[in-house]
Amino acid sequence: MKDRLEGAVKKKVETCLRKQITHEEGLTLSPSPFSGMMIPDMHLTCPEANKSIPMCVLTGRHMEVEDWCFCPISGMPALFSEYLKYMESIGSAEVCGTDPIFGQNVELIHLSKVGETTAGRPMISILR
Repeated sequence: MKDRLEGAVKKKVETCLRKQITHEEGLTLSPSPFSGMMIPDMHLTCPEANKSIPMCVLTGRHMEVEDWCFCPISGMPALFSEYLKYMESIGSAEVCGTDPIFGQNVELIHLSKVGETTAGRPMISILR
């Protein structure tokens, strides 16, 4: 096949095939809720703790301890900041939105950010 490619096309193909990807474009990092190690947002496993990380129901990104909430209707984990953006983008007068899983109405007053401790329990215990 190499013999069938012509000059400029051959060079482009060879360059593409030989190019080593050293990092992903637009890669953003955030801390693992288990170890605090900075990992890509879309990775759902902590390489240091070797544990699965819960996924945000809205974005597909891994959860972060500082930005954690649970959907009041479905109970699914979500990044608090992303849930607020989602609800404000679809709600009427920024008071009510629709649950992304079941489609039921959710009022912003029922949405609360989970801190590093919840009811006296360390947040990490929720992950186990």
